[in-house]
Amino acid sequence: MLLWEPLSNRFAAELEREVDGAAVDSNALWFFGRQYPERAAKLRIIDSFGPLPPYCVVVKSSLDATLKRELERLLLNMHHAKVMRSKLDEFNVDRFVPIDFDLFELEREIRSSLVNCSLETVYY
Repeated sequence: MLLWEPLSNRFAAELEREVDGAAVDSNALWFFGRQYPERAAKLRIIDSFGPLPPYCVVVKSSLDATLKRELERLLLNMHHAKVMRSKLDEFNVDRFVPIDFDLFELEREIRSSLVNCSLETVYY
């Protein structure tokens, strides 16, 4: 499966039983279920890690400091505005929060538990 394929193609191999299983990003699965609920209902989710903390919002370090602070203020407060709340809901986003590196503890635990594991390519 290629990451740049449309969501409908990413899950096609699983749905058509061409593969025994697949690991997918929870956001990709959520969007697939929203776009194709009848197809998503046929997927069997065995286990899920998470929800894991989302990716960070990053801006260029040379961006004007005043603009950075304004962007931060807007992102941290947008969930209070009715019109923006509906936009966040469209993407299954609750709100933006300041970065707290303790939120990434689960990833650290997962990474350390996989230290002695290896991945191999399997051809069918």
